[in-house]
Amino acid sequence: MIAVGILLFGAWMIDYDRPVSANQLPAPAREFLTAHYADSRPALVKKEFEHLRVTYKVILTDATKLEFHGNGSWKAIESKLGTVPSEIVPQPIRNYITENFPGCSVSEIKHGRRSYEVELNNGIDLTFDNRDFFLTDYDD
Repeated sequence: MIAVGILLFGAWMIDYDRPVSANQLPAPAREFLTAHYADSRPALVKKEFEHLRVTYKVILTDATKLEFHGNGSWKAIESKLGTVPSEIVPQPIRNYITENFPGCSVSEIKHGRRSYEVELNNGIDLTFDNRDFFLTDYDD
């Protein structure tokens, strides 16, 4: 009985780790892509089962990688060839970067439950509390 349950659960998980069309993304994710990445198209969209939750991973034609929660809210953005659009980065974090790292831009951002992790184009990693946006970690 337990073996059958494990097999069924395994088959269910495999079903969620597969390519899907961009039209199958949740509406908030599609709207996010239209608003912030209108000049780029999805080259690959994957629906994945991760930590007992559904996530979507999108790779754009400009090599930007995005990750969305199952509800379509963004989780992470990595733009190694360009920068993360500034309007995505919360204003207090933008202010901190402008004041302390003039001329630098965000190449990667991750939004967790309690923090934002930001990587600048000069390789410096910053972590901010997501309530008060104070700097909690700095790694160069």
